[in-house]
Amino acid sequence: MELPKLEFSFDYGCCLWDKDGAAGLENLPISDSLKRELNEADDEFWNYLDIDDPGGPPVWTIEQTYAFFDRMELVYKKLEEELRGQYTVINGLDGDRETYCQPKNWIDNRG
Repeated sequence: MELPKLEFSFDYGCCLWDKDGAAGLENLPISDSLKRELNEADDEFWNYLDIDDPGGPPVWTIEQTYAFFDRMELVYKKLEEELRGQYTVINGLDGDRETYCQPKNWIDNRG
C-alpha cells in the first residue's frame, strides 16, 4: 500500500503540502514540539520578503537564506522520522534553495 505523501517546502503560509495544497499540522501524528518548530519556521519565513514590497528583492541576505534552509534540513529529518511508516515525506528544500537563494530568480517590479 502506498503511503500518503507530504512535501516539506516553503511558500507563504505553509511549509508542508499534500495533494490538495497546504497540509494542516493539527491532525498530523507528530510531537507538539515539532508542530511548534514547523509553525515557528513558517512564521520566520514570512520575514524573507518585505510584505509591503513583495515584488522587490528579499530582505534576507543570501547567507541568511542559505542558513535558514540548512537549519530546515534538520527539521525535515525530524519530520521524516516522526512520520516514518505513516507518510512519505518529500524533501523540497533543494528546490527552495534554487528559488529563494538565486538572484536570477528574484522578481523586482520596481522598475
